[in-house]
Amino acid sequence: MFLRTDEMKRYVDAHISFMRDNQIHVNHEDCPAGVDTKARLYIKRAPDGVMFYCHHCGSKGYYRLKDRLYRASEIVTIEDASKEPDYGMLLDELCMLKYVRPMSEWSPAARLWWSSYGFTNADASELCVQFCAERLWLKAGDKLYQGRSFVGSSKYLTLGNKNQVCRLRHNLELTFTIVEDLLSMYKVYKAGGNVICLLGTSMSDFVKSYVAEQATKVVLWLDDDTAGWNATTSIYTQLYGLVRDVRTIKDRQPKEHGLEFIKGIINA
Repeated sequence: MFLRTDEMKRYVDAHISFMRDNQIHVNHEDCPAGVDTKARLYIKRAPDGVMFYCHHCGSKGYYRLKDRLYRASEIVTIEDASKEPDYGMLLDELCMLKYVRPMSEWSPAARLWWSSYGFTNADASELCVQFCAERLWLKAGDKLYQGRSFVGSSKYLTLGNKNQVCRLRHNLELTFTIVEDLLSMYKVYKAGGNVICLLGTSMSDFVKSYVAEQATKVVLWLDDDTAGWNATTSIYTQLYGLVRDVRTIKDRQPKEHGLEFIKGIINA
């Protein structure tokens, strides 16, 4: 069972000033297992949200405090990571799918984060998601992975060669959705669309050339904030004249929507 978003928000509003990096526990109001007088609802801060677990009824949840993309200034690239010798070995191991594990072997924070966007264990298996060193490693391309941390620093660590087009493609149809982050790429792909991930807000020459050669229609669906809209304007200008049909979406990122909504957007 999962706690409702409005229910979690109520606890967050009441107790977040006491959480900091610690875990607290309170009575679970309206607990399905009966009246809770022993403070069995545990609430713990995570890097970008709050985790919930009730030891009375078993309900759980993950409340995102601020859903935003970690942009280029917050990403540790392979150039920086190469200073640490273990990262080169880790990249090789990720490419060999050494750390593909069922969700039951991930940390609770990783499971809640992944499932809060509507992804399942089957999705993780299909998309070659791996869990290692308290990071969930998302496959971005050929020998390119991005690891999302759940302890300490909330930064993403990107390992591999970014000079490529990060894409997932179902078919030979020439419509592509362009997104900022990997979860949004996975969500559009799960909804049946061809999708390109920028891993940020800028379009590389590799992506621009690929889109110009492959696409007749592009849907730009970046984050609905200032950086996202500045990027959308820039990319729209670059693609104007290269692609017959370029559309922009001003809404929450695809990862925040259900599959039917995404299908309606990309098939419009």
